Amino acid sequence: MLWFVLCGSFHCLLELYYVLHFNTISRETHFAASLLKEYAKSDSRYLAQVPLVLVLEIITVVIIGPMCFWTAWAILKNNSSRHITQLSVCVLHLYSVTLYFGTEFMAPESNCRPEFVYIWIYLIGMNAPWVVVPLYLAIDSGKQMYTGMLVAKRVSRNMANKST
Repeated sequence: MLWFVLCGSFHCLLELYYVLHFNTISRETHFAASLLKEYAKSDSRYLAQVPLVLVLEIITVVIIGPMCFWTAWAILKNNSSRHITQLSVCVLHLYSVTLYFGTEFMAPESNCRPEFVYIWIYLIGMNAPWVVVPLYLAIDSGKQMYTGMLVAKRVSRNMANKST
């Protein structure tokens, strides 16, 4: 649950700031702008006003962030929507990270500074949790839903046998 609260907060605060200040971040001195400018040392697309980054961030702010909060609520309340929302938000995280990394690594010129800290700590290290954790949670939700469908199938079959 903590993962989804942290993600939802990160998406709906820092990334919302990015979306709202997309054109002016490089000139701003606000704390959030400073964080984004520092991160842009590992990925200059954040300051170069690349449309793909803006679109990914809009999707993250409008869809993924609120879904993270919904999933945290569903976990807290043991709501039946928990695993479908958890699987959905994890797939969205994995998809967006795939687009993010894929467009960087397939680009003819890197948008990342070559120093170790910017590639391995900032770019890879700071984004790795959005690969590892969603992958683990997506697999867990898939297993839970599969088990639930097996149980439902057995119950349905037993009910059909009793009625005959």
